[in-house]
Amino acid sequence: MKQISTLLFIISFSILCIQNTEAQVTPVQNGDIFTLSVGDVELAVDASFGARITSFKLGDKETLIQGRDMTGSTLWTSPQSEWNWPTLPTTDLNAYTGSIEGNKMTFMSGEETGIKSKKFKFIKTIWANEIDSSISINYAMVNTGTSSLKNALWSVTRVQPEGLTFWAVGDKKPWGSTLTNHIEELENYYWLEFAKSNGTGMKFFSDIAGPSWFGHVTGDGHLFLISGKAVASTEFATGEAEMEYWVDGSVGYVELENQSKYVTLAAGDTLHYNVVWHIRRVPADIAIEAGNTALIDFAKKVVATEEQTAVHEVQLTSAKVYPNPANQQLTVEINTDKFTSARFNIHDMTGRILLSKEVSNRTQIDISMLRNGAYFYSIVSDQYEQKGKLIKK
Repeated sequence: MKQISTLLFIISFSILCIQNTEAQVTPVQNGDIFTLSVGDVELAVDASFGARITSFKLGDKETLIQGRDMTGSTLWTSPQSEWNWPTLPTTDLNAYTGSIEGNKMTFMSGEETGIKSKKFKFIKTIWANEIDSSISINYAMVNTGTSSLKNALWSVTRVQPEGLTFWAVGDKKPWGSTLTNHIEELENYYWLEFAKSNGTGMKFFSDIAGPSWFGHVTGDGHLFLISGKAVASTEFATGEAEMEYWVDGSVGYVELENQSKYVTLAAGDTLHYNVVWHIRRVPADIAIEAGNTALIDFAKKVVATEEQTAVHEVQLTSAKVYPNPANQQLTVEINTDKFTSARFNIHDMTGRILLSKEVSNRTQIDISMLRNGAYFYSIVSDQYEQKGKLIKK
């Protein structure tokens, strides 16, 4: 079994690099509570409580259900049929190990063994962007067992039982309970206005036309947008969907749920699911009502800011590190069409940097001081990153 330190490094090493490095916000830790504040948006995570997002505010108005147990925003595995109920305590309720590195706060669970023949850990990495006050979340599931597993990741966010939810019409009509009878199809979007008469203890399932996002306007007139990578209906977990909506039986809360692709993970592999949250005040001249194209256009403009502040994984296939395995000398070649210079780092298996050197075009690097064995390397510039494994012999 890999050591925890190695696991942390591998996951953090594979987190997507931010395109605009100037637009960073530094998290703050106070005991088990980690917070991000950007503009008038504030998010809080309780590391002692399943690294759950316990607060998401615009100004002094709270978006999420507060308290314990069925509150905030959490992460589950999908399909639910594997564990049914109650939730898996190690990943949903128990304490995570939290840390801050630069502009990111990262949380790692203990090893979950609540599903027969499966072992895994969750890692949640969260950061904010100063340009558009968005919150980016990278959810990761690491297969720590010795055999493959198949799962999707499932984000579950609990909000007040009120408001208007809307999303783009996909290939399949929403299905599930009689709650679907209250969904309207207008302007190529689905709309659900919450009302107690809609029925409680009910759920519906849906897909979303890409790009994949859905909006929820709160009772305070705030637009809460959740976006993620599109999932085709053929990629849903068994009995699940890309988007799900649940009304609590006592009408205490509504769950806004989104899921990743259903994939097979080999032992040691990691499933990543990237989600972005936005929250905005709906302008006074935009009516909060089903079918309002002005509300759709407003939401589209908010989501479009992700094009400028997005997280990108860029593999510089034209950057070369050779020979590999290497003995005394290493050559690093970078693509000058991409950038004129970069920094080349060699890390040990715990993530500690052993060697760091500026490189440009073609650079010779002396590695004779390194012991024989396996290392990781990274080539990093302001906008791009390439990573890989290096063997010293």
